[in-house]
Amino acid sequence: MMQQLHRKQLLVITLFLIFLILLIYVIFFFPSQEIEIENESQIENQIPIENAQELNNNFSEDDVLELIGESVIQMQELESLQTSIWSPELWSDYLAQVNIAEEYFFAQQYDQSYFAYEAILELGKSILNSATPIFNELITESEIAIINGSIEEARVYLSQARVIQPDDSRLSELFLRVENYQQASQKYIETRELISRDLLDDALTSVETLMLLDSEYPDGMRLYDEVINLITERDFRLIMADAFNELNYRNASSALNLFDQALSLIPESQTALDGYIQAEQLNISQQINLNLFSAEENIESEQWESAINFYDNALALNSNLTEAIDGKNFAISRQIFDQKINFYIANPSEMLDEQALLEVAEILEESSSYNFSNDSLMPDNIRLLDEIYEVMITPVELMVISDNRTHISILRTSDLGMLDTRSILLKPGNYIITGSREGFRDVRIDLQVRPNSINSVEVICSERF
Repeated sequence: MMQQLHRKQLLVITLFLIFLILLIYVIFFFPSQEIEIENESQIENQIPIENAQELNNNFSEDDVLELIGESVIQMQELESLQTSIWSPELWSDYLAQVNIAEEYFFAQQYDQSYFAYEAILELGKSILNSATPIFNELITESEIAIINGSIEEARVYLSQARVIQPDDSRLSELFLRVENYQQASQKYIETRELISRDLLDDALTSVETLMLLDSEYPDGMRLYDEVINLITERDFRLIMADAFNELNYRNASSALNLFDQALSLIPESQTALDGYIQAEQLNISQQINLNLFSAEENIESEQWESAINFYDNALALNSNLTEAIDGKNFAISRQIFDQKINFYIANPSEMLDEQALLEVAEILEESSSYNFSNDSLMPDNIRLLDEIYEVMITPVELMVISDNRTHISILRTSDLGMLDTRSILLKPGNYIITGSREGFRDVRIDLQVRPNSINSVEVICSERF
C-alpha cells in the first residue's frame, strides 16, 4: 500500500513539474495578465462549470491527473505554434484557467480542478480552431519554401501546420514532397550530367524519375522538356541522314517514309519538307514506270484487261501521260478486236446476218494492221475466222419447187417467175421468198440458207380468196 502511495505521489509530482515548466515557458515568453485567487468564491466565479453536477466530491485525484496529462500534451502542441497564430483573448483565458486549475488541485478540491482542466482543454481547442487561416498560410509558406529548395524551413512550417489540422490531406502530400525533394534534387544533378555526356535516353529515364518523385520540382518540367527536345533533335538528325541516303539510292518508298517520320518530329522543318517532296516525286515517277512496264508485259501476253488496269494506275498518277493514254487505247481496241473474233468463231451462224458478215469482213481487214507476237494465238484464230468467212460467202445450191402457176420472187435478189422445179445458187444467209397467183392469196416464206447443207423450199399459192 505504501509503495502504491509513493508511486502515485511520484506521478503527480512528475506531471506537475512538466506542466509547471511549460507554464513558466509560456508566461515568460508570452506575458499575459496575472490572475490572483484571493478566496474560494473568487475561484468558483471564474470556473465554467455549466454542465457540472453539484461539487460534492464526484471526481478523484486520478480523474484530475488524467485530464492533467491531456492538458500537458495540448500545451506542448500550443507551445510549438508561433505566437502570431494565437488569438490573444483566448490565450489570456487559457492562462487564467491554468492558474485556477492548479490552485484547486493543490487545495485538493478535485471537482473544481476537474472542471477547470476541462475548460482548459476546450480553450486549447478554440485556440487551434481559430488558427485555420494561419494553417493555410503555413501551407502556402511551406510550398514556397519547397519551390525555393528550403527544405528544412518547409519542414518547420508543416510541423506547425500539423498541430493545427493534423488530418488535412495536403499535409501528407507536402511532407511526401519534402521527403522526395532531396532524391529529386539528386536526379536533377544526375540528369544534367547525363545530358553533358550526350546520354540522352538515360537522361530521359532520370528526369522521368525526378517528375515521379516531385511533379512540381523547380525547373523539373523545364528540364524534362529540354531532354525531350534534345532527343527529338537527335532522332531528327539520324532519320534525315537515313532519308537522304535512301533518296540517293533511289529507294523512294523508304525515303518517303523516313521524311514523313522526320516531319512528325519537327513539322516546321523546311529541309524535311523539301526532301519529302523530292522523294514523293521520285516515288510517283517510279510508280508510273512500274505500271507502264507491267502494262507492256500484259500487252505482250495479250492480257488486255490487266494491261488496261496498269495504264489506269499510271494515269491516276499523271493524267496527261501520252504513253499511258495511247497504250490504254490500243489495249481497249485489241480487247474488242479479240472478243469479236472469238465471238464469231464460237457463233458462226451469226454471219448469216448480212450486217454481221460485213463486220467480219472489216475485222479480217483490220487484222492486217496488227503485229502479233510469236506466242500469240490470234493469227490462228484469224485464219480460222477467215476460213469460216469464206464458207459463209460461197454460194450453195437451193432447190425451189412450185406448181408452174405461182409466180416466185426472192426479195432483193432475183425474180424466178413460174416454175416446177429449179436449182439456183445463193450465198448462205437469210432470205424472204414470195409467191403470187391471180385469185389466190400470196405466200411469204422466211428462208435461211445454210452452208454445207442441202437447202430446198416449196412455194405454191393454194388458198383462194
